[in-house]
Amino acid sequence: MLDGMEPSTGTWTFLLTNSSSRSTRIPPSAPVVDVFDRDDGTTVAVYGEIDFDTAPAFHDALRAALDRSSTGLDLELDSLTFCDGAGLRVLLRVRQLALDSGRTVRLCSASPLVARLLCVTHTHDLFTQPPSHIRQHS
Repeated sequence: MLDGMEPSTGTWTFLLTNSSSRSTRIPPSAPVVDVFDRDDGTTVAVYGEIDFDTAPAFHDALRAALDRSSTGLDLELDSLTFCDGAGLRVLLRVRQLALDSGRTVRLCSASPLVARLLCVTHTHDLFTQPPSHIRQHS
């Protein structure tokens, strides 16, 4: 669980039907996270949107992927259609967890929106440049 963030109950949308007074609850849209274990590491592809409501689930998914990887994560974020500060906070937190255990989180691809978020916040290089303690092994 992210420090400072409560578990999300999600924002529910209600769909009212014309023929009855009953409504149907539609859950919030959570991102889809696909994890691929490869010979050279673990790739995580993310699709959809990440915001304050979905960030805790996104954190849990990345943390689970990191826990099963010996080298770290390669992120494919080119299908991410929305990411706000809460999503960026998850990326930075998981990156720090990886570094603390001698692993990395590397950005392999990003949607224009994600690339802009990382550029504006000056965090792009954190996900594209190897950390100094890993660089010396080259």
